[in-house]
Amino acid sequence: MNKLKFFIITLIILIIILLSMLYYFTSIDSNNNITQGDPGLMIEYDSSKIEIVESKSEFFTVVSCINTFFDVINNNSSGYYGRDDNNNYVRITSDEQINQLRINLLSDEYIEKNNITVNNISRYIDKIDESVMFIPLEMRKIGGISIDNYIAYGYIIDISNNYIKDVYMRINMDKNNRTFSVEPIQNENISIDDIRFVYNEEVIEEKENNKYRIRQMNYEDIAKEYFSMYKKIVISNVEVMYNLLDDEYKEKRFGNIEEFKRYVNTNKDEITSAQMVSYLVNIRDGYTEFVCRDNNDNLYIFKDTSPMKFKLELDEYTIISDKFKSEYDRSNEQYRVMMNIDKWVMMLNNRDYKTAYNLLDETFRKNTFGTVENFEINMKNIFPSYYDVTYNNFSKERDINMQTITLKDRNSGSTIGREMSIIMQLKENYDFVMSFGIE
Repeated sequence: MNKLKFFIITLIILIIILLSMLYYFTSIDSNNNITQGDPGLMIEYDSSKIEIVESKSEFFTVVSCINTFFDVINNNSSGYYGRDDNNNYVRITSDEQINQLRINLLSDEYIEKNNITVNNISRYIDKIDESVMFIPLEMRKIGGISIDNYIAYGYIIDISNNYIKDVYMRINMDKNNRTFSVEPIQNENISIDDIRFVYNEEVIEEKENNKYRIRQMNYEDIAKEYFSMYKKIVISNVEVMYNLLDDEYKEKRFGNIEEFKRYVNTNKDEITSAQMVSYLVNIRDGYTEFVCRDNNDNLYIFKDTSPMKFKLELDEYTIISDKFKSEYDRSNEQYRVMMNIDKWVMMLNNRDYKTAYNLLDETFRKNTFGTVENFEINMKNIFPSYYDVTYNNFSKERDINMQTITLKDRNSGSTIGREMSIIMQLKENYDFVMSFGIE
């Protein structure tokens, strides 16, 4: 019985082995290619598909590569200077060495196409004699397995935030060895989508200065980047910044680009010196909201959908938020008055004199100031700095509310403030009119 059982088991094992061998050999064709069996997950990429760059880390890594290129082509780059034996600050890099460093950043295809050498490279790259920074506005990508190609559009500025010129660049990035190459594009005054963009899978050889590091961008990094970009763009190219403002907001706050230009010119020094001191992030439906606050308590609300594709608001009172409405609706009349005074003081701090003027009672503003220009002059003389408000006595007669406040200069450190008496009438739809007296 045991012999029979052993024989049956052995026979079953042999049958399994024979069937496995048969399956294996029938899955191979005459060219020894596997034609049957589970091929696994097939991953393909379309080398003709042009995409908008969505990753902040990817976007600003490309920007870093472009700024490296502009530093190398700067004839007066600090990297070309050092101390001689007498401790004098002199150029220590020869023209030939500098040109070779520039060639190192160009793609092989661009070099071969134009027959570029250390002797003729100046024909194919711009001459720059100062430090510049690239301000990115748009970026496109063709992604591959190991090589990614990018087209970037923006402009360059000098260290004083003066506009120099528009720039189009092609950047090729080798993900295997973290190297990049550059191809300047000479076309100007065209759309980035009109530039011919064909995928190039050329492996990029590592050279002396063509390595890149991935910029890991967290929320704080993005907030800081956007705040910095606002300051640079609004000073160097006010038309670009006007187009980056939220459409509804810029219509209500400024009305037209000339009014925005006037605001920027009037407050240029304060804009330039502003420093971000805090931020918060709100995840909204379809966008991410970065709210930055500067050292003067001004707000910058970036509604971001993709890198540098944001809509900006410069305050939280021009467009009344749902949060404000909800709090206002459940508050008593005194607190509503206080909320409105908060808004009005924000306008003074934000140098938004036109809006603050329009909230004054019509008879009061005409008899007291006459024009918005006179109101602005008076407010700048009385309140030249930035102020915090403290609430004192409140009273009411019929539909007229009276609130006394103290405004203290937050930058002076003084505990002494200026007293104001606010007379306010609340209207429908969160509107109000007011007048005031200063002691």
